[in-house]
Amino acid sequence: MAGALEETVKSNLSRALAIQGWMSKMEMFCLAHFARQSETILEIGSYKGRSSRCLADNTSGKVYCVDPWLSTYPLNNGEPHKSIFPNVLPEFERNLRDHIESGKVYDCQGTL
Repeated sequence: MAGALEETVKSNLSRALAIQGWMSKMEMFCLAHFARQSETILEIGSYKGRSSRCLADNTSGKVYCVDPWLSTYPLNNGEPHKSIFPNVLPEFERNLRDHIESGKVYDCQGTL
């Protein structure tokens, strides 16, 4: 039984792995495992939706994604972060369109 579950989770990672982000495949495997046991998920920091996709593809519940989706992401000193691309909300929405349209994923734009 565990082997079949592992294969299902692995197959549900393919779309998430195609999205740019920092979460590793092993981290996403663990996230998917916990998502399968959750009905309501709150994700703080969604960026382009890599982990959001992983959560949504592996839960039967709802995923609430909170991110400022700013025009720039500042470092602590106020300088713009050079490895985080700004204005990615449209990309997040493209990456999660099916789940957003079905009402499974809610994108909540937060403020700092």
